[in-house]
Amino acid sequence: GIMNFDEVIQLQVLKLKALSHGANMGRLVDQAIDQGQLTELRQMCVKVHPSLIERLDQVTNLLDMSKREFIEAAVSDALARAEEAIERSGA
Repeated sequence: GIMNFDEVIQLQVLKLKALSHGANMGRLVDQAIDQGQLTELRQMCVKVHPSLIERLDQVTNLLDMSKREFIEAAVSDALARAEEAIERSGA
């Protein structure tokens, strides 16, 4: 459908943010990993349901992101939310 004003502005802001923070950074990191240059990185392997992998493939292809970029962003966000919830609970 047609983008509303907020969506148009958000897109432009994100484009600006990507340009100023190097949108190709994720690709460069992936390349460095493939070439074995980032040895301090650790492998994070977990078994998940095949349908989850299919959805991950579809979304990352659609967004033109690597799975590593997507998973790293998702896990980072989830951890921040969990830490916030833990802090709020006083645990």
